Amino acid sequence: MKYNPRDPVKSIFVKAYNFAIALFFHVIDGCKKVTKDKEIKRLAKCVQCNHSENKWFECDLCGCAINEKIKWRSEKCPIEKW
Repeated sequence: MKYNPRDPVKSIFVKAYNFAIALFFHVIDGCKKVTKDKEIKRLAKCVQCNHSENKWFECDLCGCAINEKIKWRSEKCPIEKW
């Protein structure tokens, strides 16, 4: 589902849906996390991305909390930066 930060009512449902899907794949993957080095590299790419410019440090494309998404091995950037 597409996240739209300008539509707060729809956005909360989209964020919940996207989180549920991410959590499902994280559990299927055995709740594995990436190495600290890989986490730092992912974070660096997110910080430079123009889709992470908001006060809650969420991705403007999927609505995920970047500080958690970068840690899960099963997760990927929605525009394939990592």
